[in-house]
Amino acid sequence: MNKLIQRGAAVLILIVVLAITSLGVLAQSDGNALLRFVHVIPGAGAVDVYTDGQLTVSGLAFATASTYVNVTAGDHQVMVTPAGTTNTLWQQSVSTGEGSALTLVAASASAPNFLIYPEDLNPLPLGKARLTAIHAISGGPAVDLLLSDGRPVIPGLQFGQAAGTLDVPTFVYDFAVAPSGDGVDKALLTADGVALGTGTSFMLVVYGSPDNPASLVLANPTKADGDAGFVRIIHGASQAEAVDIYVNDTLAAPSLKFGDSTGHIAVPAGTYDVAVREAGQSADLITSSLEVAAGEAKTVAALDTTGAVVVSEFTDDISSISPSQARISLINGIVGEGSLSATLADGTVLANGLAYGNAATAVNIAPSSESVTLSAGGSDTEIGAQDFYGGVYYNLLAVDDNGTVKLIGAPTSLAQGVASAPGAVSVVAVEPTAVPPTLAPPPTAVPTTAPVIEPTAVVAEPTQPPPAPATPAGPTGRVFNLNANANLQLRQYPNSDALSLGTVPPGTILTINGREGGIADIPFSATPNAPEGYEFVDPATLLTDPKADLAPEDTWLNVTYTTPDGGTITAWANALYLDVRNPRGEKLKLSSLPTVPTNLPGDVNNSAVTPPPVPANRVAATVFNLDAGVSLNIRRTADVQGEVLARVPNGAVMEFLGIKEDREWVFVRFSPPEGGSVTGWVNSLYVQYSYNDRRLSLEEIETRDLLVITPDDTRGDVSAGVAAAGIPTANPTKNAYVAQVILDTGSNLNLRRNPDADSEVLAQIPSGTEVIVSARTADEKWLNVTFEGVDGWIAAKTDTATFVRVTFNGKAATITEISITGEAFDSTGVSVSSPTATPEQEFLNQPVKVTDAVVAMTGSPGGDNQGLPILTAGQEAMLLFTDGKFSYIELPDGTRGWLPAGAVQLR
Repeated sequence: MNKLIQRGAAVLILIVVLAITSLGVLAQSDGNALLRFVHVIPGAGAVDVYTDGQLTVSGLAFATASTYVNVTAGDHQVMVTPAGTTNTLWQQSVSTGEGSALTLVAASASAPNFLIYPEDLNPLPLGKARLTAIHAISGGPAVDLLLSDGRPVIPGLQFGQAAGTLDVPTFVYDFAVAPSGDGVDKALLTADGVALGTGTSFMLVVYGSPDNPASLVLANPTKADGDAGFVRIIHGASQAEAVDIYVNDTLAAPSLKFGDSTGHIAVPAGTYDVAVREAGQSADLITSSLEVAAGEAKTVAALDTTGAVVVSEFTDDISSISPSQARISLINGIVGEGSLSATLADGTVLANGLAYGNAATAVNIAPSSESVTLSAGGSDTEIGAQDFYGGVYYNLLAVDDNGTVKLIGAPTSLAQGVASAPGAVSVVAVEPTAVPPTLAPPPTAVPTTAPVIEPTAVVAEPTQPPPAPATPAGPTGRVFNLNANANLQLRQYPNSDALSLGTVPPGTILTINGREGGIADIPFSATPNAPEGYEFVDPATLLTDPKADLAPEDTWLNVTYTTPDGGTITAWANALYLDVRNPRGEKLKLSSLPTVPTNLPGDVNNSAVTPPPVPANRVAATVFNLDAGVSLNIRRTADVQGEVLARVPNGAVMEFLGIKEDREWVFVRFSPPEGGSVTGWVNSLYVQYSYNDRRLSLEEIETRDLLVITPDDTRGDVSAGVAAAGIPTANPTKNAYVAQVILDTGSNLNLRRNPDADSEVLAQIPSGTEVIVSARTADEKWLNVTFEGVDGWIAAKTDTATFVRVTFNGKAATITEISITGEAFDSTGVSVSSPTATPEQEFLNQPVKVTDAVVAMTGSPGGDNQGLPILTAGQEAMLLFTDGKFSYIELPDGTRGWLPAGAVQLR
């Protein structure tokens, strides 16, 4: 066969280890989780990452990612230092669930920390890839991920917030990233030619600054499903242009360029037909047959020969790999009659007299940074030092690129652990200096592994005022519930006697890092080691009622306060004085927060903020003596029939303003967490009094001349901005079907847009969570539910497994009892062409025309395009059905599908 298309000039001698786009995780030990680290802090040099005191990632350069690292499920202390030093840049606690895969992205220079994103590595079928996106531009606007033709892919991406996932056909996609609501013409950047291959999860990371954005793509093969083998594909034919690799006539690796490789992709055991085609073409250039056995790993490489390109198959020995050893397999892809030898700098022989088209026996080495000397054709070529991590299998392919010898490297993370980095040792932290360590500037040369997409539109640099801080990506707490005019103390340790690092007034928003956990070995901690016999028992594990929560007054939270001068204070605060909510504004249980080591000291970074003055002495009235779940009414008048102005729970602190002469009603002022104030009357049976944090009786208050008698006709009032007190709502689970997720501990059930295993994932519902069910599909395999305000579908069961337990008023119920949705679905759960109208909906059979400039028909309301037509303004159709949000239409050629209701109007 003739060689394909000639390439250009030779490239430099280097090892191309695809640390961003060619990762694989074939095995994950029971009870373990995965962590991956990404460094995209603008203007920062390389960093080292320590996990639980062990060097985990060495020299992580700007705009690069590590491989996945195996960790035990639970809490871990992560510390980051400038590369080669032990000066701490930041440290934080990371909580991992069993079987979870988390990508940690460092993106902000002003407040460096890792943003945490879960990755869905559940199995994918042949011909499908998984896509999500990460907004990592600190201070940047919300953005939409669009296709180059303007169609939305993932809208409304916020900094630091995880997006849903899409399972899409393998293909080469051209993306644009634009401010939310804008089109491609106002894109901040474009990412063209993103090849999404089969059986792989891709994360498109948008990073940099608002005026200089860039992007990179992270890729990782998904998990195996049943008896599977693993196949890696490498393009090692220097004379061939980009190719498409087809497996059983299904596109598996689109637009694979010379030097590119996939990860070890999981495929069911069996025999496969492999075809190589010129990228974007339909004709087979070369075909081959591939046998894959369960548990076996293979590499399929396209190699040069004299005047042709061949496909060669190699078996990879992935058995019994250790976290303390890297395994290297060298393949000779250099055309010619001579043999190849390769030696590491420490004298380790990787190959000796290796003939073309053969792979040497894999060699185990200790984690290290090594250069490689290649001997071929009577000459030696030295390849610069490269890091080799323990627990990682390295395929190294030697090729001749127009007379230049190079190595193509592809790593697969198998058993990489927290101490598998080259030269990994326990961290020895240096004493802190007066000036905290700063991130070193990056090297002047642009890293070769950082794909930078030039922006198509330049955002002007703002002059004044400076941009506002980005909204925190995780939980936040609003300071409230304090004594009148008091401020919240931020303490160095979770103890009311600990050193105060500063104070913040009511209404301040703090970032919640987690709640108090056990003692950990932390440098510079007041308690660096746990005492003999110490055992931490998480109080959250002692809760028997799923609706119960930790007592706020007994719970300390680790928080971060961004000070007015741009610095930060990370410290401890008592949960009684914080209203904790998620980014959507929904109240969070304290027990749901991750734990932070109790001996992690708070600190002040780059701030000269001083505590505000001590407030004036006031008497506080604290709500007590209520039954669980009951709130105290604040009324406009001192009467049980008086208008209710607000409802406050046990433990709420109010300012004492006065009391009725008969001592039965107390006049108070309450400051709700959302701001404003309420004055009114509360029953004296349910309040107790204190003065400067000391409990007082009513008699003592009178003796101190602090008692004020308030006239009976004094009326309460509500300031602007305070919502009216609503009527207590009934239990939402009463007379409703409730589904409880019953997966393994730490696992999550996908909430999807439609009842289809390939539909977009909107959220992940943790095991044990209860959700209210509104409908089911006819085959009883999918349930329509609402989770944290998001409506979607969850899989109830398959033919062999059950994922939920259904109850009705606390008693066991069957899925059959739940009403079937008004929309019809076929046996696979995909919407069929003729929906069923409910009494509130009807078939209209009215002529309409499209009003949007460009709009895609979808196979279900708000679903995927599924190859349906893209319509333009003025196109005519027949409106068959509408529910007010989406319209079901028929085109003149008989094609039926869905559009947003606002995209059409009557003709």
